[in-house]
Amino acid sequence: MAALVIEHEPCYIYHIRSFRETSLILEVLSLNYGPLHVMARGAKRANSQVQGIFQPFVPLKLSMRQGRKEDGLFYLNDYEFCTEGYNFKMPDYFCGMYVNELLHHLLNAKERDLTLFASYVSTLESIAQRDHIETHLRIFELNLLESLGYGLSACDDEGAALQPKEHYRFCFGLGFLPVPASLLQAQQRAASAAAAAAAAAAAKAKANAALASSPTSGAAGATGAASAANAVDVPPAEATAATATTATTAGAQEEPAAPDSGLLFAKSKVRGRKMSDSPRNTMGHMGFVPWWEEQRSSGNIERGARELAQKLELHGHDLMGPVLLGSEIADIVNQHFKLKTSLVSAKHLTGCIIERLLHGREIESRRLYREYRELLASRAHQAAIAHAGVDMTVSPQQTVQPTQSAQQAQSEQPAQSEQAQSQPQAAAAVKPHPAAS
Repeated sequence: MAALVIEHEPCYIYHIRSFRETSLILEVLSLNYGPLHVMARGAKRANSQVQGIFQPFVPLKLSMRQGRKEDGLFYLNDYEFCTEGYNFKMPDYFCGMYVNELLHHLLNAKERDLTLFASYVSTLESIAQRDHIETHLRIFELNLLESLGYGLSACDDEGAALQPKEHYRFCFGLGFLPVPASLLQAQQRAASAAAAAAAAAAAKAKANAALASSPTSGAAGATGAASAANAVDVPPAEATAATATTATTAGAQEEPAAPDSGLLFAKSKVRGRKMSDSPRNTMGHMGFVPWWEEQRSSGNIERGARELAQKLELHGHDLMGPVLLGSEIADIVNQHFKLKTSLVSAKHLTGCIIERLLHGREIESRRLYREYRELLASRAHQAAIAHAGVDMTVSPQQTVQPTQSAQQAQSEQPAQSEQAQSQPQAAAAVKPHPAAS
């Protein structure tokens, strides 16, 4: 059987790796054949005509022939440029890196996907124009999950349509599970109790620290301080459990943590850092156990509670993402994003699913993007401090106005000596701007 020959196929390079000493293997997303691995022989040689030509975000038309079917590798015959490539500015460049890394780590199918290709091109276009970048990133993530076989559906785990005013939570491998309103109320009560316990533990620790740093004089003072320290007695183990319960129960329904608010990507687990989503939720983490005990003790078990208990017992560790309304899920699945919280919820949900599919592999662009934002914020803070220092030093000299009698008394002095005295003071008052250095 003759080898497959592809001529002038529109492609985008999303990953490049070296092969031996002189060749490159290009991972490309093609229009009609899906993802392909193409070897460019001799591309790394010093006298190669294609050295430095193959770069990401550059639309190409590649001509290639297939090698052995076992390795699925193609060999490059010719290339041509379609149009000028995208030149992203910082920090938008990290967004382009992000979609390329997702393709590199997750896309393994050898079938074409026109929807994914179109979504990839539109995402690059939106990044270049800085037009609704976050919306296009969420759409690309949803289309990629659909291409991988993990697409979201506006139905629950049994195939029934989601009710707009009902609450659901995503379970990896099953879909959206219904969350009864009484369970949400139980979670809120547990979260409030845990927050109160954590606040009490913090107050006790603060009182103990004050007692240790500022010893009182006299027995009455020591007794008063000791009674203040022991006014709230919370064991350390219970305080730790209360804090953990607060993070797991309340965090499931809240938006992402404050350090992650406003960022384009969900926080990932890299280099020992904590993930933005809550730990894998079991029945206990979800607050299901006290709710179920309350149901059984009252003798009035809600409809579907037993089935939900069985599912959580088997798949409780697969629960991920926030608790969402059916209307919000439909808005995300249909890629409309008309609701105010849809983009944030979609970022959190798709981030959890992608994190599971990555199996611990790192998406470097998310870390670099976050570090770049932190660097800009640090520089802005230092600049604000520097400007505040300049204003505090210069403003008294600018605001003090000499009186008329003082002007008459100093009129006899030469004007040049007066300027010579004022210039060193102004030079000492003005400090160099940190950004200029």
